[in-house]
Amino acid sequence: MRRDLREGVTIYVTENIKPNFAEIARQYNVDYRTVKKAYEEVKAGLKGRPSGRPKRPSLLDPFKQTIDSKLELNCSAASIFKFIQKKGFTGSYTLVKDYCRQTRRERVKNVFRIFSRVFAGRLS
Repeated sequence: MRRDLREGVTIYVTENIKPNFAEIARQYNVDYRTVKKAYEEVKAGLKGRPSGRPKRPSLLDPFKQTIDSKLELNCSAASIFKFIQKKGFTGSYTLVKDYCRQTRRERVKNVFRIFSRVFAGRLS
């Protein structure tokens, strides 16, 4: 359920006013039944889907420090995968590849932020 819709309906619940579901639906561009459902959830005190299961640890968690150190050396995801596989990693190559891609993108964004601050300081 959308957070903005839930927050909008919360106002009606706290004021103890029954809302016009069709009007709110037009405002948030959703069906009136969605608004009604959000209203009933907020009124019942539910914050969304119950998170019954705890989040399980990733297969990569014990190897993330190793992977990060290899990424600093500009190793490929395939070579990192082979290396940590020898160390006991049982996951798939896709897990390693996706983690490497995400980490590299974050590093590039951080470098871009630093350079933009440096060049912005020089221009002013």
